[in-house]
Amino acid sequence: RKESLLWAAPQGRPRRLAQCAACQIQRAWRAFAGQHPTTRAVAGSFEEQAAAVLEAAKALDAAGSRPPLGAEGPPPRALPAWMHDPADAQRAKDFECLAAALSGRGLLRAAAALSERLERLLSAWCQGEAPELGPLLAGLFPRAARSVERYPPRVFLSSFMVRLFPEVVFNSQGAAEASLVRQAERLHASFFTLLDRVHGREHAAGRRLLELLRGFDQAWASYLQDFAAWKTTDAQALAADLVDVACQLHRSLYQRCGTDLEAPHVKASHDFSAMVQQVATDHKLIAERVARLVGPAGLERLEAALERTKAEEEERHALRARLEEERRAAAERAQAKSEAEISEARKDAMLWALLYDGSCHFETDDLLEDLERCLGDSLKPVDGGALAEEDLDDLDDLHGRVKLIMEAAFWDEMRDRLEAQQAQQEAQQSTRLELLSGLLAEVGADILTVVPRKLKARTGFCQLPAEGLAAMLRGSPPWHHNPRIPEEFIGHVRRCADLVLFLGAPARQAKLQRLFDALVARAADSGEACAWSVCMLVRFVFLAVRLVKVDTSNAHLKSALPLVNGPSGLETARAHFRRRHGLSLDAEVADLRAALPVTVDWIGEGSALSAAAEEVHAAVDEFSAGGSQPPPVPVMKTGLGDSEASGREAWWLEKHMAERAPRGSGVATAVVGIAEMLQQDTVVAPLPEVLDLDLGRLERLHQAFQEVVMLALCSVALQQECPGLRGREGELKDHLTRVGLLLSGGSHLLDLSAELGAIASAAGGEPRTEEAMHRLLSLLLTKQKAVEALTRNAARAVAAAATAGLGSSCARQAARKFLTRIQSAALLEKVEAVARQLKTVAVVVGHVHGPTLQALERA
Repeated sequence: RKESLLWAAPQGRPRRLAQCAACQIQRAWRAFAGQHPTTRAVAGSFEEQAAAVLEAAKALDAAGSRPPLGAEGPPPRALPAWMHDPADAQRAKDFECLAAALSGRGLLRAAAALSERLERLLSAWCQGEAPELGPLLAGLFPRAARSVERYPPRVFLSSFMVRLFPEVVFNSQGAAEASLVRQAERLHASFFTLLDRVHGREHAAGRRLLELLRGFDQAWASYLQDFAAWKTTDAQALAADLVDVACQLHRSLYQRCGTDLEAPHVKASHDFSAMVQQVATDHKLIAERVARLVGPAGLERLEAALERTKAEEEERHALRARLEEERRAAAERAQAKSEAEISEARKDAMLWALLYDGSCHFETDDLLEDLERCLGDSLKPVDGGALAEEDLDDLDDLHGRVKLIMEAAFWDEMRDRLEAQQAQQEAQQSTRLELLSGLLAEVGADILTVVPRKLKARTGFCQLPAEGLAAMLRGSPPWHHNPRIPEEFIGHVRRCADLVLFLGAPARQAKLQRLFDALVARAADSGEACAWSVCMLVRFVFLAVRLVKVDTSNAHLKSALPLVNGPSGLETARAHFRRRHGLSLDAEVADLRAALPVTVDWIGEGSALSAAAEEVHAAVDEFSAGGSQPPPVPVMKTGLGDSEASGREAWWLEKHMAERAPRGSGVATAVVGIAEMLQQDTVVAPLPEVLDLDLGRLERLHQAFQEVVMLALCSVALQQECPGLRGREGELKDHLTRVGLLLSGGSHLLDLSAELGAIASAAGGEPRTEEAMHRLLSLLLTKQKAVEALTRNAARAVAAAATAGLGSSCARQAARKFLTRIQSAALLEKVEAVARQLKTVAVVVGHVHGPTLQALERA
């Protein structure tokens, strides 16, 4: 104003005064500029540090889209977008780039300098006109030792996160969140205009800086008000999370130590005392944090929640005590079960096995081999044993090896004890006779279990007790072929063998009789070293009795086949199920829910099971429009003669394998429910009651499904490393077949990576492919969402193939739809094999328990 007055004065001395004043203003400006950065320099530094952020925000204004914030150039090769299900891979990378840019020290310093300069300009030009923001800032920064600046840099920079990535910043989408986004847009518009005016850009050159600064401050006040309201809600949510953490800590402590932390057993235990002290320390820290977030009201909610937790744990302890008492009573009742109940349970298991396979029977090959081995073992050297290393070469399963080793150890010990007693004087061999009489008494008791009632009169020699047998052996003369063996012993063993061979299958009687005669001849030629031959004679009779038991069981199974192959078999299995679980024929839904709690939980998984069923049936409906006919049903051989009706027809189970499971049927419910169980790490016990006899089948099914999942991971890894394999399904299928052989052999991840590396190298992969494949496989296995998505789609593919009817074109197309999502269409045949196993269990369970499943599902 002074300068304008001077220039308005007449010519002369006032003009010289004006020139002098202008020089003073220039010197003052140069002195300021030499000591402090100008507003334009401060704004330029901020724009330089925040170039990527500002460019993305301005591009959002111009195009209405969110451009990526990553570095220029082609993006690095990453996992497929579906591996980040349900989030978007590119959006996740963009947010990480933005967070890294906003947390840089250079940008924070530049933002702090700019906010300080704008606050000084505002206080100099608009003193008393700007809105008061002190209470809002004090609420946002309650622990600040001094007054907070008007434009906190971190709060201002957070507006870019709010605007560019609202779906990541906000836990929910509501009116408050939408208002905050709008205020951020308004704040950025006024801020960009203010920056343009500071730099003197053309489109903002005609506007006054003071006016733009006031507009920016008003937009900032509105944004800060909405931001503080949102942060308050967020602080309450954080406080609630801290309360939950404190409750979980105390709940874990109560479960370990009990609700009385002053109890003697707690104080006497060093571990329990340390746990109590640690939880007390954690509680103190959590309480301080809750008090800072929401004040005294939060502390009251914390204490009330802890009181509720303690009450719940006391109630749970009482309930657990009652359940333990009931479990103990149930265990006592289970131990007191009669032999009839145990026999009924075995009959149920055999009937259930017959429903699956009409040719189900007990194998006799192992027993026949053991009988022949008796003669071979008796020809071994005297210092040999019942088992040699070559005897274990043909046994792959651990159960068979352990069984053979334990049996051989028993007969070795028996041989040694007989030889030790035989080396003594004849007058001191009473112990040897007691051993022989004990073996013969056990043989007789075993034979009595397989002798029919009408032949009981012929078994008087089998009913002799051990004392009577010992007296018989003591009074027996020596055997004329070998004086070291009592003659009555050979006679008794021969009578037992003749009876057992008479009870066995006539087709095998002559062969087994020749084996026994050869063993007797071997005992006659053994001389003084006859202990081993005696053991093999008794062992032969034991094995022959077991063979008769197996033949008897197989005869019962064969006689039951006509009753099982049809509706009567299903009704019988249904009646046995009702008997096992105490259900009447006209049981109500309430009775079913009380008797079958695990099945109710299995069906009532809620939206997860319903969504899975809907997705599977939708895929099947999509490809069933053509109405393709299922393949012809193969005939299963049941082992019956050609005259038997069930031998000429297909087994009832095979008739339903190629049928489509209607929506809502028991088979469809079982298919989807079992497919959901396959996604777990193991077959979890207890099983649903309707699957109580299928544990072994489900374990084998789960193992086959896990192999499919692992092959799918290998398929993804191969196609990521060698993109050229993506269109060559046949070649990829051959490669996965090789990998499957490694998996079935239990190979390590390193072996698997080496095989995949060799395949990728042969297919044109990059150098050092083995290491790359190992890293990629490890990455896939550690990404929980990736494995969950892959496992889920594999289970859907198996369920779709089983639901649509095995072997039909609809089943193949529906399964291929889910496999294509996870780049594993080459595993279609593997999936169909697993689907056959699943459909087998589902058909039996669905037809037997269909009414029960439908009633529970409707309820």
